[in-house]
Amino acid sequence: MDFYRNVPAMQRFQYILKAEDYKGVLTKDSRLDCAQLFPMKAKKSVAVRAERVGHLTAEDEAKVLPLVASCGFIDAHMRKVYRIGQK
Repeated sequence: MDFYRNVPAMQRFQYILKAEDYKGVLTKDSRLDCAQLFPMKAKKSVAVRAERVGHLTAEDEAKVLPLVASCGFIDAHMRKVYRIGQK
């Protein structure tokens, strides 16, 4: 987190998730890094356990997706794989 604290260009790609919206998942407000994607197998992303851990609220999702799409740090391959910026 120190890196983002000192680089304003990166701070704009940090989205604050409120702990009150994610009870049982977050114990305090946390930052979601929208400038980096982590690949995961489809099987893992739809697992029952993944649903129990949590997912973004509709409001947060509506704000996060355009932020990810506007980030210039995500390479073309990842943009294609995750259909980022496509309608």
